Amino acid sequence: MTHSDYKPSEVLLLETEETKPVRKGLIIILTTLTVVALVALGFFLSYTKVETATFYKVQSLCDPAKSRLTVGDDGNTLVLNSWGGDYNAVGDGTVLACTLTALQAPDAVVSQVSLARESDEPQKASWGTYSASWVVGATSGLDMIVVR
Repeated sequence: MTHSDYKPSEVLLLETEETKPVRKGLIIILTTLTVVALVALGFFLSYTKVETATFYKVQSLCDPAKSRLTVGDDGNTLVLNSWGGDYNAVGDGTVLACTLTALQAPDAVVSQVSLARESDEPQKASWGTYSASWVVGATSGLDMIVVR
């Protein structure tokens, strides 16, 4: 039987039946790719939003008066100014201790900061997604910058 032997309705039916599995496969593939892309975008946006909010959350938790902690660079930098206060009292209740705890600084970093002495040379430490540098001045106390 040749193509011309089919009636128009049979030709349409024949073409629909032959292309149905291909079309169905394409729809499944495109739907799957769309869902995967949307899920990936959702994870990316939620991760970005959480990470950006981290320094603001630390500021709200550890320095509600915003007198010692400043958030900058669109939420990517946290600056601590101790104003020459009791900077090495890293025990509970201080802005410094709260900040380091909230950022999940390891004990080694907490020890480095608490043992810091007056120096013009900044000290540095990194953990997780954070990098910190700090300097201790005779009258200014400990000043720290944490970036991600």
